[in-house]
Amino acid sequence: MKLLVEYDSVLIKGEGRKEASKYEDTGRTYNASIEFSSNSFQPKKIKAEFKNGVLRMLIPKPNKL
Repeated sequence: MKLLVEYDSVLIKGEGRKEASKYEDTGRTYNASIEFSSNSFQPKKIKAEFKNGVLRMLIPKPNKL
């Protein structure tokens, strides 16, 4: 799992793999993005944790909108 911050977006990328027979799909790729308004986004204050298959992100609320 990768969490990237680019400009005013947070990008989440990951891969899931499993053992399979020769006729089954062996993996998946996941991509998601979250866009913020540039005046409220504070990328250095984002915290993320991936535990037991769950991604938890803490993104602070802006002081002003």
